[in-house]
Amino acid sequence: TRLILSRNDLAWNVSGYSLIQFPHLVHLDLYNCKLYWTFSKSIFLIPTLQYLDVSYNDQISGTLPHFPAENSSLRYINLGGTLFSGEIPDSTSYLMSLQTLYLYHCHFHGQFPTSIFLNPNLQSISLFNNSLLTGTLPEFPIGSSSLQFISLSYTTFSGKLTVYLQFGAIG
Repeated sequence: TRLILSRNDLAWNVSGYSLIQFPHLVHLDLYNCKLYWTFSKSIFLIPTLQYLDVSYNDQISGTLPHFPAENSSLRYINLGGTLFSGEIPDSTSYLMSLQTLYLYHCHFHGQFPTSIFLNPNLQSISLFNNSLLTGTLPEFPIGSSSLQFISLSYTTFSGKLTVYLQFGAIG
C-alpha cells in the first residue's frame, strides 16, 4: 500500500494508530501537508514500511523510536524541516536497508551514533542545522562505503574524511 498525500493542505491530526491499520503500508509520503500532531513512534515500526517522508511540516513533532534489531525494511527516512527532537538512538544503526537518512533542520541533540555512517547501504545523509548534535566521523574502510552525500553544516561533528572516499557532495 502506498499513501501519498504530499503538498496537500490537510491541517490533519491523525493518530499513529490509524496509520498502522494499513497492514501492508510500504510508502508513506506526507511531505508539506501542514500536519500538526505529535508523530507516533509506532509508524516507524510498521514492518513493511520502506519509505517515510514527513518533511516540511513545521508543526509536527516527535522523537525517533528504539529500532528492533530485526527491522530491515526502512530504506528512506526524511524528517527535515520538522520539530523532531531528542537524541538519535544507537539502534538506528540496525536499519541495515537504510539508503537515505534526512534529519536536517530539526532539533536533535546529543551524540550521533557513529555506527550509522558505517551502514554499507547508506548513500545519503543530511543532518545540517541541528546545532546541538555532536559526533565523530569514523574511519571508513576502503571500498566499504556507499555514501555519496553527507551534509553536516551547523552541527558539531569532528573527524577526517579519508582521501579514498568518492563523495558526490559534502556540505
